[in-house]
Amino acid sequence: MQRSASVGTSCQRASRDIRLPDRRSFNGAISSKQGRLFLNRCFAAASFKLLSPVIGQRSAADVAVQKYKGDRSGRPSASGARRVAVVWFRNDLRVHDNEALATANRESTSLLPVYCFDPREFGTTVNGISSTGPYRAQFVLDAVDDLRESLRAAGSDLIVRIGKPEEVLVDLAKKVGAIKVYCHSEVTYEEELTEKQVAAALKTEDIQLKACWGSTLYSPDELPFETDKVPPTHGEFRTAVASLPIRQPEKAPTQLKGKPLGGGSIPSGDIPTLDQLGVKPLSYIPGAPRCKGGETEGLAQLDRLLSSSALGSSVSSAFCASFSQQVSPWLAMGCLSPRRMYAEVQARASSTSKALMAMAHGELLWRDFFRFTAKKYSAGSIKKNSARQGSSVTASASPVLAMACS
Repeated sequence: MQRSASVGTSCQRASRDIRLPDRRSFNGAISSKQGRLFLNRCFAAASFKLLSPVIGQRSAADVAVQKYKGDRSGRPSASGARRVAVVWFRNDLRVHDNEALATANRESTSLLPVYCFDPREFGTTVNGISSTGPYRAQFVLDAVDDLRESLRAAGSDLIVRIGKPEEVLVDLAKKVGAIKVYCHSEVTYEEELTEKQVAAALKTEDIQLKACWGSTLYSPDELPFETDKVPPTHGEFRTAVASLPIRQPEKAPTQLKGKPLGGGSIPSGDIPTLDQLGVKPLSYIPGAPRCKGGETEGLAQLDRLLSSSALGSSVSSAFCASFSQQVSPWLAMGCLSPRRMYAEVQARASSTSKALMAMAHGELLWRDFFRFTAKKYSAGSIKKNSARQGSSVTASASPVLAMACS
């Protein structure tokens, strides 16, 4: 009798301490009969009174909901120490200076790196134009293969799939019980739209998409203006940012967290062929130069480029004109970080080669200007389309995305 009274008093205290939003979350998250029985057991159990009504910033009700949902989805309970993360690689096909990878590795206990070959990027537009040509497609295949080797050397792996990211990532995250998916934000309309679709799909499973930035010399939070206020001309942009300090690139991790429990049963997947992506093979187009993709080749190309310049007191105009285009493919696919490129130039330049430093900085500032300008206008386009169509934005909102997903 005494025990029953104690349990009843404990339940009453816990019930009084539940805030109104917590009651609503109970109603929304636990509506089945089985869920209600679980809730009753949770409040009636004598051990429940040992929990304070608020644990950190979370109420006892939040803990109970999370525990129930964890049991249902296969994720660890609120008291578990396991923090599983998925790393979604996009146009950041490298391990050096990769903020998304480094952050996920610091904040999680296990990682599942993933790359998706999105059929929408390899199909044909409504105008009959190939979205990705064979040379770019082969470059991406090389880069993904090289990335997998780098991840394996650091104790991890790369899961490769052909499919829409908003479907593939949700499926894999659920299988391993991930609570976050890390990625890098991109700047064009289609890329931002895909990111929003992925975030919306993950949210339905209570999984967070954490987007980082890593495609420019300066990060958005380092700029003296908001990204929607980017100056309209390069001259104004350069004047505003040219004197800002440049962060040192993050080193490539020598050891990454391993796969999560259950991740070993998930096949890594093969790197697809051009035929499997629906792209005409390279042999059908004669005479094109071979440009191999990947972080390893990108760093080697930068090394060759800087070595050939002799790093003297003067830099020829011809060298300046060709400098950026000789590394642009690796910069574009994220095989080479712009901060790593600048740091390499800075490390090799002697005190008499200020022209080389100024040239590299100027070329990368042009690139930053174009990327932030693209971000400015693509974000505006998505907002306008969202206002016209309601809260949900689908791929059909952009004619470029109306492709044959073959």
